[in-house]
Amino acid sequence: RVHTCARDETQLQEISREWQAKGFQVTTSLCDVSSRDQREKLMETVSSLFQGKLNILVNNAGTCITKPTTEYTAEDFSFLMATNLESA
Repeated sequence: RVHTCARDETQLQEISREWQAKGFQVTTSLCDVSSRDQREKLMETVSSLFQGKLNILVNNAGTCITKPTTEYTAEDFSFLMATNLESA
């Protein structure tokens, strides 16, 4: 059984269909891991689906901003840190 999440619903549906076609039991959540509230909701969902037992967690979230760091806005920096550090 696999549970996956993404912040893009189209991507989430595509990967779910692909994995189901390979025989995996897949559940999904729409989640932006830069948001603490959404991360907490994700963990509640996963805990409920797996009866509180999670064997393996793969945290494969990350983002980059394609401009020089000297041009980052406060919002850019916050999003980058929330996604790449806080979500871990």
